[in-house]
Amino acid sequence: MSRFAFVAALACLGALSACDGDGVGRYPAPLDLPSASVVELRTTAPVPGRYNVEATVVKITRCYCPPDVFCAPCLFADGVVVSETGAPFPESDADSLDAAGYLHVAAEDPEQFERGGRYLLSVSVESRSEGVDGSAPPIVWTDLLGYGRAE
Repeated sequence: MSRFAFVAALACLGALSACDGDGVGRYPAPLDLPSASVVELRTTAPVPGRYNVEATVVKITRCYCPPDVFCAPCLFADGVVVSETGAPFPESDADSLDAAGYLHVAAEDPEQFERGGRYLLSVSVESRSEGVDGSAPPIVWTDLLGYGRAE
């Protein structure tokens, strides 16, 4: 084996081992951050901020546009919708994210999550905007920083 092939093999093994442990897929293990519930993130947690939330994945969102087709902007970025209770996400109601019990977390390659799986998610909360009619809980824009399976 040439020296180049040996170094390349070591690099590949190092890349694979980076996904071992609590971190899965493209993200590291959960970070050491303050904990918050889904409802707290939607209503009272200071924004911007970084938090850990334990929740169940109830929907995987994927923004897809076929090649050579003009598509309207996606309502939700690639990611997951989570709930503390694991209550199913109403597929027929686009306004369901106005319910305080759900949170959309933007994430690359959302298929790395298992629907129904419980996770500890480290998220960055960038902003909060008013709900659809002003009486609904605010919509929160979050990005995934790290995660692992909850015990």
